[in-house]
Amino acid sequence: MGHPAGDGAWAAFGSDGRSTSGPPPDAVAVVAQRLLAIAGEFSGLRLPLDQVATVEWRSPSAGAFRAELEEVCLALASAVRSVEDAAGAVARYAAFLASGGTPGSWMGPGGAGGFPYGMPGAP
Repeated sequence: MGHPAGDGAWAAFGSDGRSTSGPPPDAVAVVAQRLLAIAGEFSGLRLPLDQVATVEWRSPSAGAFRAELEEVCLALASAVRSVEDAAGAVARYAAFLASGGTPGSWMGPGGAGGFPYGMPGAP
């Protein structure tokens, strides 16, 4: 049984209501690769920030600036890890699809759909 996917494409659903078709594995793998590239771009921003922190500047303002910059660098490192984790999850989903799995049967490491609390946006 088919159902419009919203973009003009058709998605098939099994008798249990789960999708039996979805994006091609290669397209999902491209998303994983792009996420890794974004993580690399974020990581690349840290070097210039580190260089700014080493500028010889001594004053109370300089100390406050360096403390704030350290917080920014820590947040950026956390963002890099999160994007890398997302890339890994998307890559695992691509591998699952490439092995013949269907989108509606994906039960990744976190549970339903690979997400710890079910599908994003679901009530």
